[in-house]
Amino acid sequence: MERIDESDNLKPQAVLRVFPDRSAVVMILLAIVLTLSLAAAITAAALALWDNATVPTALTRAGIAFAGALSLGIAFIALVVSAWS
Repeated sequence: MERIDESDNLKPQAVLRVFPDRSAVVMILLAIVLTLSLAAAITAAALALWDNATVPTALTRAGIAFAGALSLGIAFIALVVSAWS
């Protein structure tokens, strides 16, 4: 029977550290912000239609929700990028 030497498992090994590029992080954040803004717009339109509003009114409310969520998201991305350095 072969004896396994466990001392090899305890030796420190080099750790690979990967730092994401700033543009990659910004693109990922932008995709998240766009997705959440679209979800807010769909939710606002659905709630407006549920409230027996007309379709143009529901689209207006959806546009307002999309613009508001997108503005806040872009402001958040700008804050992250400015604080990066």
